[in-house]
Amino acid sequence: MYTSYEIHTSTNIPAFKLRHSIVRRRYSDFEYFRDILERESARVTIPPLPGKVFTNRFSDDVIEHRREGLQRFLYIVASHPLLQTGSKVLGSFIQGEFTLTFLDLVLRQEREARRGEAREGHYVKIFFLWRHRGYTKT
Repeated sequence: MYTSYEIHTSTNIPAFKLRHSIVRRRYSDFEYFRDILERESARVTIPPLPGKVFTNRFSDDVIEHRREGLQRFLYIVASHPLLQTGSKVLGSFIQGEFTLTFLDLVLRQEREARRGEAREGHYVKIFFLWRHRGYTKT
């Protein structure tokens, strides 16, 4: 059994393909995503994820605490101007194209020159729902 988090995103940032999207991610997806961001973005400090939980991991309080931490993490990452324009995985993670095949391609292209330009006046709104055992909490 595992917990998945539903990520709702609204944005007007041109680097993202969709203005609105909804995807589901597991904690392990966030770990892999963060690892790739660190490798691809040497000029940006990537914030930490909330810690792993080994006991009582399906209690509502534990899941809600983790959800809040993942939401903070993703908001910081998605709001960073250099990641918005320079990351090959950010948009895919938030908007649904995040697969191992896609990530393998990204890792191969990691050595290409990256361009990052700050953009002003754009926004990213992110909120999460979480689900496990066949029901959704809001």
